[in-house]
Amino acid sequence: RESLREHWRKHYHAGRMSICLLGEQDLDTLQSFVAELFSEMRNDGEAKTDYVVAGSPYAGQLPLMVNTTQVREGKQLDLVFTVPAGIKRRYRKKSVEYVEELIGHEGTGSLLATLKLKGLADRISAGVGSGGLADNSVCSLFTATVRLTDEGFERVDEVIGLFFQYAE
Repeated sequence: RESLREHWRKHYHAGRMSICLLGEQDLDTLQSFVAELFSEMRNDGEAKTDYVVAGSPYAGQLPLMVNTTQVREGKQLDLVFTVPAGIKRRYRKKSVEYVEELIGHEGTGSLLATLKLKGLADRISAGVGSGGLADNSVCSLFTATVRLTDEGFERVDEVIGLFFQYAE
């Protein structure tokens, strides 16, 4: 019981919380609601940990190739890259969307067109997932997923080489 109370004291305080308030009232009225309801919320616990200073949790571990056995039908190649934390939230620059479109493009001269022509793949998609491991306060993970044909699975190193050649 005491360790639970200690955890609460350290972590359950205003410095670690956020509030989102939506209402038809004007801003001053909404602010007065918050002040009335939350002004006594204590703010004396430990500060929120800044995990960004720790660096990428994947530093020194990549590149890495993991082969798995799929339960469902089909063969898939996932190429995963670390990108700066919160990159999806930089909506004015749209850098993620730009790269997603380039990699996912299906027209003439695209990566997918080349892979299809060689009989190596029949679908490709790319992007940063939402939340969890894919997009957090430390880093984001950009994943390019290629659905391989049987031939593509046998020649996966060639598929990877073509991907990087296209990305360059």
